[in-house]
Amino acid sequence: MVKTAEQKREAQRDYQRKYREKYNVKIQNANDKVRGIESVICGCGGNYKDIKQNRERHFETSRHCVWDEKINKIMPMFVEVGKTDTLEEADQRIEAYFKKNRKFSAAQQIIVLDTFTRQILNQLGGKSVSLDAYYNRSVEPVKKPTKTKLEAHHENVVKICKEQEKKTPPKPKRETHHERIIRIAAETQESSSSEEEPQNEIIEAQKIIPPTPCPSSSEAESEETEETETETESESEEESEEESEKSKQLRIDKERAIKRFNRFKDAEAVEKESEPDKEIDMSSYLEEASKPTTDGSEILRQLGILKKTKTGGEKYTYV
Repeated sequence: MVKTAEQKREAQRDYQRKYREKYNVKIQNANDKVRGIESVICGCGGNYKDIKQNRERHFETSRHCVWDEKINKIMPMFVEVGKTDTLEEADQRIEAYFKKNRKFSAAQQIIVLDTFTRQILNQLGGKSVSLDAYYNRSVEPVKKPTKTKLEAHHENVVKICKEQEKKTPPKPKRETHHERIIRIAAETQESSSSEEEPQNEIIEAQKIIPPTPCPSSSEAESEETEETETETESESEEESEEESEKSKQLRIDKERAIKRFNRFKDAEAVEKESEPDKEIDMSSYLEEASKPTTDGSEILRQLGILKKTKTGGEKYTYV
C-alpha cells in the first residue's frame, strides 16, 4: 500500500518518539558531560571545549596558525635582527603592514609571514636562535593521521605479491649459445676419452645393412626386357583409356549442340507463325505524324516499336 505524504510524516514522528523514549537517558548523560566541561579562551581570540579532539581541531585552524606564527616566531625574530626593540613594537609594525597592504584574511597573512621569515633568515645568515626555539618548543604531539583506504589497499597488494614471489619457484636460467657450445664440446671430449668406444663401434657395425649381391649379365638382361615389356603394355592401356574417354566426351558435346540448335530453330518457327509479316503503309503514318495534336505514340505502336509490358506500362523495342 502506497502511503501519502501525511502518513509518511506521521510514521517518522512515531519512529523519533520511540527512539527518544528508548535512548533518552544515554543521550542526556552524554550531553551533560559535554556541557559540564569548561570552554577555554585561546590567545588567538577563539574558544574551544577542553577536550583533546576539540583542542587539536582548534590548533589546526588558519586563525590560530597565524596568531601562533606571529607571536612565537616572527616577533622574536624582529627583535633579534634589530628592527624593533620590544615585542609590542613588532606586533604593531606587523599589524600596520597588514592594514597598509590590505591583508585581512588568514591565508593572505600566512603568506606574508612566510616572506618575513625568509627575509630575516637571509639577513641573519641562515641561522636564527628564536626560530630554533620555535621549532624545538614542547608542543603536545598531534595525533598521526590514519592511512587512507587507497594506501591500505596498496600496501595489502604489495604484501600479497611478495608472498606469491616467495611461494613460486624461480624460473630456470636459459642457456646461452656460448654455454651450449662449451657443454657439447665437454661431452664429446668425455665420450672420446671413455673406455666404452669399442662396444659402441660393434653396435654400430651390427646395425649396418649388408650390401645386396650383384646379379649376373644374363639375369640382368632378362630383367631389363621384362621391365620394358611391362612398361609398354601399361602405356598402351593408358592411351586406349584416354582415347575412349575423349570419344565419349565428344559424342556427348555433339548431342548437346544438336539439341540446342533444334530448340532455337523450333522457337524461330513458332514466332514466324504467330507474327506474320504485315504490309506497312508509310503514307498513312506520315499523314498522322503531320498532325500537330498527336505526339507520334500511336504510330510507334502500329509499327511495333512501342509495346506494352506485363505491368501495364510501355517500352521501346528496337528492330
